[in-house]
Amino acid sequence: MIVADLGLPDGSGVDLVREALEQDESVAMIVASGRDARSSFEDLARNGRIAHIAKPYEIAGLRSVFMEVQAG
Repeated sequence: MIVADLGLPDGSGVDLVREALEQDESVAMIVASGRDARSSFEDLARNGRIAHIAKPYEIAGLRSVFMEVQAG
């Protein structure tokens, strides 16, 4: 499971997610974003193992999304 922020200060979280998918398409991920990144997320979510959570988020929300992604 990878949890990544789409807006990283030293690079793009989208690039990080794409690189991870290139290495293993079955990897499960949660991507976080404080801005509307719906288009970037939808492009990444095509494999069905990636979910989006909006920042700021609470641990209970992250846990719920985690369980959803794990169920795949």
